[in-house]
Amino acid sequence: MVKSLTIRTFWKSDPYFEISRASESNDFSVVFRSEVIQNNLNPVWKQLTIEGRTFCNGDYDRTLKFDVFDKDNDGSHDLIGSFQTNLRKLLKGAGSENIYECINE
Repeated sequence: MVKSLTIRTFWKSDPYFEISRASESNDFSVVFRSEVIQNNLNPVWKQLTIEGRTFCNGDYDRTLKFDVFDKDNDGSHDLIGSFQTNLRKLLKGAGSENIYECINE
């Protein structure tokens, strides 16, 4: 006789991220999409080099939005989380100013 049955669901993500830049009207358009890292809950993406003009059109204080998604085979990718920053901050390199919480609000 089974008194209690615990069912646990184990899954892995297939994460990828998109970088979008804000327009003057505060709409966002995607300027970069990363590769998908298959079956990984702690992804490490390849370092990327993109011209500043692509990111922010010369405005280093323009808002950049990073969205991280879980790719689903049915095409309905799930948002894992997001954060915003700007190129001026990113160019400061690794450090306490460039640590972000990727939150799904």
